[in-house]
Amino acid sequence: MKKNTFYIIGIIFLIISFFIDGKVSLFFSSIRNETFNSISFFISYINTISLFVITTLILYLIKKRKEIILMWAAFFISGVASLVIKLLTERTRPFVEFDAIHGINFDFAIWNSSFPSWHAAALFVVYPFLNKKIRYYWIAFALIVIVNRVYTGFHYLSDVVAGVLLGHAIVWLVIYLNKRFKILRI
Repeated sequence: MKKNTFYIIGIIFLIISFFIDGKVSLFFSSIRNETFNSISFFISYINTISLFVITTLILYLIKKRKEIILMWAAFFISGVASLVIKLLTERTRPFVEFDAIHGINFDFAIWNSSFPSWHAAALFVVYPFLNKKIRYYWIAFALIVIVNRVYTGFHYLSDVVAGVLLGHAIVWLVIYLNKRFKILRI
């Protein structure tokens, strides 16, 4: 899919998701059960930074060392951009408005807002640096983590959609700027 088509579809989906955020959050709240909660509990403790370290090691071993720098640059830029947007929007997290899963301590997340999801942004800055076969597994994994963020009440649907768009845009901007200004020769 061409990038322009991806962004057009993504922005349309983002606009639609703002209208259905509450319904989606209530739906996930209504289907919560012990089995889903146990799976969700496990997924919630997958650390994004640990995934980046593992991905860095893999890229290092397959001799894609310059890509590591670009990936980490996109990772940090997406974090800063996400934080700035969070501070500007101050959107309350769904678990504050709706019933959260029992057994997960949400206290640490109360200080910040939910829009956009930095987890979603961070997961989507990795895939351009992966082998094409592995990309599909990574995207499937990222989607599982993203859906889990909505299930647990950390984010609304629009938060994760915005995060995906943000991460995707930042990584391609970093790659473009690197090619345009020949910062790193890849």
